[in-house]
Amino acid sequence: NDPAKFNGRLLWYYLMALMQDNTEQQEKGIVYVCYGLGFKSHHHERDRAVWWAGCRLLHALPIRIAALHYCYNTPELQPAVDLVAWSMPVSARRRFKPVYGSHEVAS
Repeated sequence: NDPAKFNGRLLWYYLMALMQDNTEQQEKGIVYVCYGLGFKSHHHERDRAVWWAGCRLLHALPIRIAALHYCYNTPELQPAVDLVAWSMPVSARRRFKPVYGSHEVAS
């Protein structure tokens, strides 16, 4: 019943299954796109747990993430997006692109 664990496991198994037989992705890496449009924060401890679990998972993945894009349209997410970017190593931060706007901007 823990959304942070569930999301982490789901992402882990999905990415491992995707990359299992694809040598090009293993060599060049992937572009990871998070689509957070319409996110409604309940200012609950669980929301923060899910965010931090995602950060820890990205650090732990045994794959190369060539770029990371985070699309969102909720202004209250700006501090959290900045915090995630700040927590990244400099090499990863250069490949991180937050995209704020509507569905048309994000697509």
